[in-house]
Amino acid sequence: MDATRKYANVLDNGKVSLVVDDLVSVDPWQVRGIEIRGRGPAVTLDEPLRPHQRPEIIRTHPRRILTWGVEPGPMRMLARNVG
Repeated sequence: MDATRKYANVLDNGKVSLVVDDLVSVDPWQVRGIEIRGRGPAVTLDEPLRPHQRPEIIRTHPRRILTWGVEPGPMRMLARNVG
């Protein structure tokens, strides 16, 4: 983790973003996803969370969460400010 561009950017400016998207189906075309934006320190733990992992992590404190295609019914984008 500490060798990634994302980790270096978080060390530099403290901004965090994570996007997970998924193609549910192609016929009909149906997508869903979530985007989380916020602040987060890049941290080195005393011990890794799991064996064979590195101890560097990025803690995420969300400020805005966007979702699309997650709720049942017609696709719509939902935005929530959380902090």
